Amino acid sequence: MKIMEKHHTQNGLTLVEVLAALVILGIVFIGFMTIFPQMTLNNEKTETKLDTMNLAREEMSKLTRPTYTETDLVNLSTKFMDILNVDTQGMPDPNKPYKVILDLASENTDYISYKVENSNSDYTFTVNVYKDKEIEGSVSLYKVILKIYTGGTSPNSETYGFLKVSI
Repeated sequence: MKIMEKHHTQNGLTLVEVLAALVILGIVFIGFMTIFPQMTLNNEKTETKLDTMNLAREEMSKLTRPTYTETDLVNLSTKFMDILNVDTQGMPDPNKPYKVILDLASENTDYISYKVENSNSDYTFTVNVYKDKEIEGSVSLYKVILKIYTGGTSPNSETYGFLKVSI
């Protein structure tokens, strides 16, 4: 009779192989987990940037829509407040308590700066109206830069436009 030899076959993984696989998966998992907070932060920054860009365009549209007179340029703070504190039908809106302040701290010889605050929101913006006319004629154009701030010292968004001033 033939003596049967026992064949030892190995089915499965050893403990060392399982531990090595877990370590490799852990390293890969940690690598992926560092990406998600960065993606969330970038999404929040992008959302804030888009919101402030749209807000800047909307506010600039309100300020540049009317034609101003030379006398309006003397006291733009009041004129801007009148324009910003109305609803879509042109009626005074108590829910839009804009406050426009001549920014005397900004000593620039090229433009006059106005700080605009809204007590119902967490943003402020500045409106810089340049003193020199860009285009002169029966209607002169003055360059305007509007910058939106949401808490920091550097602007989140800015946009450009022109004030129409009739002679």
